[in-house]
Parts: sequence; C-alpha cells; structure tokens
Amino acid sequence: MYSKDMFIGIVLSSFNFYIDISVDESRKIGYKTRIFTNVYGSRQFIEGVKRSLGQNGIFVSHGISTYLTDTRKSVYCLTISKIKQLSKLMSLIPVIPNRNNDLELVREAISLVEKKKHLTLKGLQRLIIIKEMKKHGIVEH
Repeated sequence: MYSKDMFIGIVLSSFNFYIDISVDESRKIGYKTRIFTNVYGSRQFIEGVKRSLGQNGIFVSHGISTYLTDTRKSVYCLTISKIKQLSKLMSLIPVIPNRNNDLELVREAISLVEKKKHLTLKGLQRLIIIKEMKKHGIVEH
C-alpha cells in the first residue's frame, strides 16, 4: 500500500487516461462513449496500486491483465472503466498537472458522462473536442 501523497504521485505520473467514442447504431445518439484509465508496471506495483485504490473506496472488481513485451517480459495492467470509480479517483487528485497535462480535460469528460450530457448532441460534440484536444496536447486555460 502507498501513502496518500505517494498514491497521488503515482496517478499523476503513471496513469494513462483514454476517451473512446465509437459508432453504435443501437444507441439513441448513434455513438458509444467510454472513458477509462490503465496503469502498467510490475505485479507488485500493480497490486499495491489496487490496494491503495481500495483504501480510498475504489474497488476494482476485475483482475490484473498480463501482457508480454517484445522482449518476452511480463507487464501487468490494471484498468478502471466505471465512471463512478473514475469520478471518485478524480476527487482524490488535486488540481495540478499530470505528466500528459490532460487531467482537467479528463475531469471534464468524466463530468459530462457522469451527468449523462454525452447523450445529447452538444455534449457528444464537446466530448469529441476534448478527445481531440487530449490527442494533440492542447490545454484550455
């Protein structure tokens, strides 16, 4: 387990946040959105992160994925994809830049989805703009 400050540092430096928007004609608006984060590392590191998440009330129900690198070395991955868990994670992190300088964009995207605004055309358009800004490293001030 990690201390709160250490855990915040891990989130800021090691978590990768993604916004996925894909066509889904079964949805009312015609698109499916998904926001998630992955963190990679050794098994011991990932298990420590998972325990620290649990200490903060974020319980990840699925297991730890294992991937082989080009050098046949195992890399472990933990994914958080439930919007309530992501929202709770964001509430723990102070308003300071992370390594990709995209944390405020991620916070806005999570808020849009949490409030179901992504189900409107205006909200979906904003989510697409956020995704593109994140992709190109553009930060609003």
